[in-house]
Amino acid sequence: MKPSTEPSQLNVEALDLEGIIRGLDNGDFTSQDLVDAYLERIERFNDQAYAVACINPDARAIAIQREQERVAGTILGGWSALFGQALGGFYAEQDPQGSSSGSAIALSLNMASVAIGAETCGSILYPTQRNSIVGLASRARTIPINPEQDSIGPLSRSVKDSAIILQIKAGGDKNDLATEDIPFGDRIPNYLSSCRKSGLQGVRVVVPQVVYKVANSDPEVDETFWVAVAAIKSLGATVVDDADFDIWKSSAGLREDLFGDVMLPYEVFFKTLKVNPHGINNVSDVIEFTKKELLERYSDFGAE
Repeated sequence: MKPSTEPSQLNVEALDLEGIIRGLDNGDFTSQDLVDAYLERIERFNDQAYAVACINPDARAIAIQREQERVAGTILGGWSALFGQALGGFYAEQDPQGSSSGSAIALSLNMASVAIGAETCGSILYPTQRNSIVGLASRARTIPINPEQDSIGPLSRSVKDSAIILQIKAGGDKNDLATEDIPFGDRIPNYLSSCRKSGLQGVRVVVPQVVYKVANSDPEVDETFWVAVAAIKSLGATVVDDADFDIWKSSAGLREDLFGDVMLPYEVFFKTLKVNPHGINNVSDVIEFTKKELLERYSDFGAE
């Protein structure tokens, strides 16, 4: 789908999630205006960033329908083989990290307002760090790499935007038994209440140097990191520097543990599908489908 031939007058770079909600409520713009603005950004930047793999051809029609539902008060119940390697939004050929890289890049370039990613071992944290964005919810209808570790969370251009999305998504779900262990049950904390200047008062922040020294070797990143630590401290948090983190020394088997249970989530997910046109029921079926589907480019990348 191509953007409208008329250039969008909506400056999405200046809008956070609260600004979008306020603008919609005030009638300053519509859902279709937002879609057109983001399509225009995608058309402008995606040839360099490869953040968006495909666009729903019915996006504008859906936006009109959603606008009607919103006005009526209706409550409504993210490396891609298709494009190859996604690239960061700050300089040519930037490594965006992953795996939720496309979502993070799209937000960084204002191709969307917020996104949802899956965190296993850096899948949200790494791309948000590389793309200067920020990143307790049900995993139903997703395929976790490790059921004991995966979680779903927001990606956005501000902490407050992430808090808004987390406020909506957090809570139990009968389709994800892991949510039974949420300590607050159905009493969802008010995440937005912490989005204030005094929000870090009394918070204890730990910096385990044994991890930081291994994870970081870039002088510019190092300088920026400690500026951020100083800012956190100035806002009232207690910063514990060089804290003991002995378990890090015994984490050499992390990769083996991480992928030990990867087969089962696929089988569970496929059993939930009401329509399964390709008869895919397990990881072996996924691999065979990948080999045959030209869009997956198996001959270029293979499959583990």
